[in-house]
Amino acid sequence: MSTSRFTFVLIFALCIAAAIAILRARGATPSGPPQRAAPQAVTSPEVPTRSSDVVERVAHVVDEGPAPSHATVIVLDAWRRALPGAAVFEERADLEWYTPTGESLLGRTDETGRLAVPIGARPRTLCIGKPGYLSQRLQLSAGAEAEILLVEGGSTSFLCRSRADGRPIEGVEVMVRAHVENGRGDERRRWDQPPAGSIPAVRDEVVPFVATSGVDGIARLSGLVPGRQGFWAWHEGQVLVHGPGLSPSDERVVETGGGPYELEFLPITACGYRVLGDEVVSTKIDPVSDGPRQAWGIGTHDCGWLRTRLLAEHPGAQILVFPRCRELRLTLLFRKAGKHEFTLAFKPLAEFRRDGPIDIDASSLPAEGTPVAIATLRILNADGSELRGVPFMLLDASGAPFKRARSGERFLVPHGAYTFAAMQGTVKLSMTESLVVPIGVQHGGIDGESLFELRLTRTLRPVILETKVPTHTVIEARYGDGRKALIPGESDAPRREAWLPAGEFEFFAEGASELLGRAVIEAGSVEPMVISLQAGR
Repeated sequence: MSTSRFTFVLIFALCIAAAIAILRARGATPSGPPQRAAPQAVTSPEVPTRSSDVVERVAHVVDEGPAPSHATVIVLDAWRRALPGAAVFEERADLEWYTPTGESLLGRTDETGRLAVPIGARPRTLCIGKPGYLSQRLQLSAGAEAEILLVEGGSTSFLCRSRADGRPIEGVEVMVRAHVENGRGDERRRWDQPPAGSIPAVRDEVVPFVATSGVDGIARLSGLVPGRQGFWAWHEGQVLVHGPGLSPSDERVVETGGGPYELEFLPITACGYRVLGDEVVSTKIDPVSDGPRQAWGIGTHDCGWLRTRLLAEHPGAQILVFPRCRELRLTLLFRKAGKHEFTLAFKPLAEFRRDGPIDIDASSLPAEGTPVAIATLRILNADGSELRGVPFMLLDASGAPFKRARSGERFLVPHGAYTFAAMQGTVKLSMTESLVVPIGVQHGGIDGESLFELRLTRTLRPVILETKVPTHTVIEARYGDGRKALIPGESDAPRREAWLPAGEFEFFAEGASELLGRAVIEAGSVEPMVISLQAGR
């Protein structure tokens, strides 16, 4: 019986010693107040063989006293006054904002600006902030006491109102972001507004601030980094048509401390149609706007994100989104029915979403007898290889754009003679043949497919540029002795198509000095070469 009791005591003591050693190695501390931190683990490697040795060793460890398991943060303002209520978070690389109830919140400073922060065996990186102040990053080790100053950030405000009647508009989301030289292009992304009381993370890429206008139409932002702020404004059903940076020569930028900046909006209107029973050869549209033409054109730029969303909601439809339009004069040239004109009414956004686009049944339209031809245009390199997918425009007899298509693909146009115009926007396409393309015949109906070939005087290779440069920014591909090719963005996609000759290229945003990337393009292949431009984010 005594042997069993001795064995039990020995095993129990060994378990206690092992648990203490594990806690010491992991830097953990038992739950409870700071003054009852876990004792230092046994540093001797030997394992005692007698129960009396184990008890003595444990008692000796306890006598050493608790190891430091906390650090103290003292938060002061710019005048070195205690700043109570400052939030202390454990830093996380995946967060742009720390919320008041977030899991990484370690506590808030008391009336003296102090907070005891639990620290393990390794230093801990903290983010410290308070609404209206610029956040700071701090690294602390156990037992340390550190003071940190929080400086109040700048502020600005925006007055949002209707251009039609001057009334304030509630619910406009305004985003500002420091060091953004031009706010254009941000309309493709909505920025989430953090909960009240959140503080921004300390990041190399400055965190965006978002505020929503109230019943007075004013959106107020505070805690901003001093200096220039790129901005963007969004409202469901309204489009920004007047404000700072909305003329072609200005940047969409405001200054911290300035304001209130006036932003004027017009209601968004939309119309759409879906063609059934025939194939559309060409389309001509002429929206009738209620607003000034200049404002109408600016608003069109900011409606792009909404049109993309509506097209996804109504597959196969053609949808137009403009600010404050009344009607659309639409001229369609059908393959069978010929040319017909329609008038479509624009509707407020909510009404259009309820009713959707209209259907045009071309099979019930009277045939106008317009002769239509099928054609394919091939573009050949100097070495005989074919360049497929090069965008081009056919100009009619008056020189006006009539039909857009791509090389190697079939398209439909009325009979006649057209001038070929390349649209790739890079290296000028030099042709060995005439640029006049006679398609079809002057009389009769569809006469089968006409095939045309245009040969280049040199060899180009298709290139795909992967970049985060905004769509409206043109990319310069510089090569040779001061020569350059211009590559515009044609959609919201981060990929741009180009056709370039062989050589060494450097890529820049147009007129800028920051290098986006380099590439060596080799001829002899018609497969697209993918070039990733890492800069310009």
